[in-house]
Amino acid sequence: MPTLRTFRNKSPIQQIAWLEPFWLLGLAPVLLLADRLIASSAMALVMPLLVVLFFVGWPLRRLAYGRVSARTPLDWPLLLLAVWTPVGLWAADDWLLAWQAIGYLAFGLALYSALVNWPPARRNPAWGLLFVLPVLVGLALVGPILLSSTPVKLFRLPEFQLPFARLAASFGEAVNPNVLAGSLLLGVPLLTAMAIWPQWTKHGVVRFFCGGLALFLLVLVVLTQSRGAYAGAVAGLAAVAWLRLPRLGYVFVPVLLIGFLLSLWGPAVVRVALADNILLASLDGRVEIWQRAGYALADFPLSGVGLGNFGEVIPVFYPYAWITDGGGIPHAHNLVLQVGMDLGLPGVTAYVALLISVVFVLARVHRRSGDPMRRMLAVGILGSLAAMLVHGISDAVTWGTKLSFLPWMLFALAMLVARRQRDEIV
Repeated sequence: MPTLRTFRNKSPIQQIAWLEPFWLLGLAPVLLLADRLIASSAMALVMPLLVVLFFVGWPLRRLAYGRVSARTPLDWPLLLLAVWTPVGLWAADDWLLAWQAIGYLAFGLALYSALVNWPPARRNPAWGLLFVLPVLVGLALVGPILLSSTPVKLFRLPEFQLPFARLAASFGEAVNPNVLAGSLLLGVPLLTAMAIWPQWTKHGVVRFFCGGLALFLLVLVVLTQSRGAYAGAVAGLAAVAWLRLPRLGYVFVPVLLIGFLLSLWGPAVVRVALADNILLASLDGRVEIWQRAGYALADFPLSGVGLGNFGEVIPVFYPYAWITDGGGIPHAHNLVLQVGMDLGLPGVTAYVALLISVVFVLARVHRRSGDPMRRMLAVGILGSLAAMLVHGISDAVTWGTKLSFLPWMLFALAMLVARRQRDEIV
């Protein structure tokens, strides 16, 4: 393979720098299983060391390539996020939770930087899929087995789910259904674009595989019974279809509008399907959480309540009126609000600027690029971001959780897609 031949021709320091993404994936289990692998008394020492190890590749890149990192349109938002993160640590009452949150953020940033600078992916962005697709496949295979509870919001799953629940309990490592849904959701629009875009590959079996995997992920999302993920899936697939065939916009907009109106004033069966009597799952519960987050952001606009400390601070300073188990709510159930809770308004500003930059760059690639593969990837990533943002209205699983590194992989893939277009459009 040309990539392997190129690797052999590199100097030793360049070969070490070339392996940076694999180094990070090797460290990932230590971060994701830290609760089981590291004693609580040692966590405060190990987590900072782990964060340092995530960025070992940066000075190596300087030695190997003469630069720390390639420049991208996301540099300034990322710099602000990195600079402001210590403020979130300073504001945190529980430093152990804060360091865990920093670990998740640092891993995402380091993985983004490693993929953006990985030589094979810089030559061909399809190499970036080498990391994205296996993660999605692994999550799809392992995630349902590790569900922390069997969802019963809209329908009851067959009895075969019970052994999986027992197996998850025996592992001591579980995945919340909403977190699993929000993570798997990111792959559905991307894989759908890869399946329905015929020009990007001559191998029909590849497109067939992508379509089958997209359908498998979508079925798993449905089984999690996460209504926010349902809305995100509709938004993401609609975005892909609209960008693939713009005239479909005349169909999707009225359908989505009718669906929204039905959810508000439609038949009782529709309203029950969309909002059951479980308080946290209902709109009333979400609104109360958002109100408390708004109060906290108004009181602590610069720092937030501290990284990862939402569940510790909000029930004490802003007690819930209707939710009895306030300590069991770990985040603001809104993506933008949760960033504000962790990093204050400067963090929100940086994160929103990052999202806008990604969308802006991908839209220009889709509009101006003549490369079918890059246009396909741009459409798929835009669909995944649409799904993430719609789901992020009612949840925050793509920030501050063990699986929050997935959006950073998509951000990196977006910058790789745009790279060869920089001379033309960026």
